[in-house]
Amino acid sequence: MCNHIIRIYTHLGHVISSRLDDKCDILSRRSSLCGKVNNVLCYFSKCDPLVKAELVRSYCSDFYGCVLWDLSHSCIEDVCVAWQKGLRRALGVPWRTHSVLLAHVTDTLPLRDELFCRTAMFVSKCVTSENGIVNFVSRHGVYFRRVSSPIGRNAQLCCVRFDVPLHRLTSINRNNVRRYVYTQLNVHSWTASVMKDMLRIKSRQAEISGFSISDVDFILEFLCVS
Repeated sequence: MCNHIIRIYTHLGHVISSRLDDKCDILSRRSSLCGKVNNVLCYFSKCDPLVKAELVRSYCSDFYGCVLWDLSHSCIEDVCVAWQKGLRRALGVPWRTHSVLLAHVTDTLPLRDELFCRTAMFVSKCVTSENGIVNFVSRHGVYFRRVSSPIGRNAQLCCVRFDVPLHRLTSINRNNVRRYVYTQLNVHSWTASVMKDMLRIKSRQAEISGFSISDVDFILEFLCVS
């Protein structure tokens, strides 16, 4: 919770603190995420797991204002944890399921990488903006002030995360990020593929002779936590 002595303002849905701390805005988005996930899973409870996961991805991943967050803020981890819990509930897999498997099974980026990607693309648009003021201020922050500037600090963090030199910041896009991240996660691709097959069998979208639902649950438990 936000300390009561902090003045809080809301502008265009973005929560602004008198301490210029993103904590209240990040936790507000986390609460919004949890509410949206609960609604989706309630209204579409009879859908199969992979469809529910797709609905969660479609309706719960807006994260309005996230490109303005300080990417080094510790509260971002709370949002990532809430997102992972939502995907686990949608898929009906054990709560101990490794987070890297969730990305493969749902064909998404891990949320932290998604937030970094969105921020990098936002900063890129700012530094290449045709608006002279936006262009000058953002370039000054990124290339001169660097870690002394919020936008410069975020740009540095994005480049470090995706192993891109700062002068190539504008080369960061969704396709390149996806390729880079999935290369790092490739070791888990086979496990995730089998998990998807087991989920299809469990929801009766596919069949395999000699396996009961309890057998499928056992295999899923093993794959998710091993």
